[in-house]
Order: sequence, then structure tokens, then C-alpha cells
Amino acid sequence: MSLNTDLKTAIIISIFIGVYFIISGLLIWRKQKRNLIAGYKETEFSGNKKKLSKDVGIFSIVIGLIILILPITIKYLFEWTVWVLVSLIVILTTFILIKINFQNTD
Repeated sequence: MSLNTDLKTAIIISIFIGVYFIISGLLIWRKQKRNLIAGYKETEFSGNKKKLSKDVGIFSIVIGLIILILPITIKYLFEWTVWVLVSLIVILTTFILIKINFQNTD
């Protein structure tokens, strides 16, 4: 079974991007590198900073894992699984944004 060039390229790109998200998530969560969070300003955030790091780090790791499996689902599963994964990303993003905004108001 041979993969076409476009799918090989998609797999390589998704590996790089997925691993980047996973490493970034681990740095944010475990090493408390909150400066990796887009738009984060130490002076403006009044919530629990450790909880923020944990939530955003885990979110980033989950998104990285979804990106890693995305081209595999295209090749070996049905096309509708891509829509399920993309919908999951949108739902998780919405959830984490709402959660962070509520944390900041505490």
C-alpha cells in the first residue's frame, strides 16, 4: 500500500505541528511558561495562574494529539471523522476560552 505524495506531505506537516503543540503544552503546564500563551499579560490576569497554566497546557496537548491523528483518519477511516475532529477542536477552543474568562474574573 503506497501513500500518495499529498498525504505524505500532510502526515509530515501534521507530525511537526502536533509535536510543537504537545511540547508547548508541556512547557506551559509543567514548567509554568505562561509567556507562551498568546495574549497573556502577567499584570492583567488576576485569576489563578497555576490553574491557567494547567488548563491551557492540557488543551494544547489535546489539540496536538488531534492534529497528529488527523491525516491518519483521512486515510484509514471515513471522511466524516475529519468533521468530527474539527468540530471537537472548535468545541474545546470555545470551552477553554469561556473557562479562562471566568477564571480571570475571580
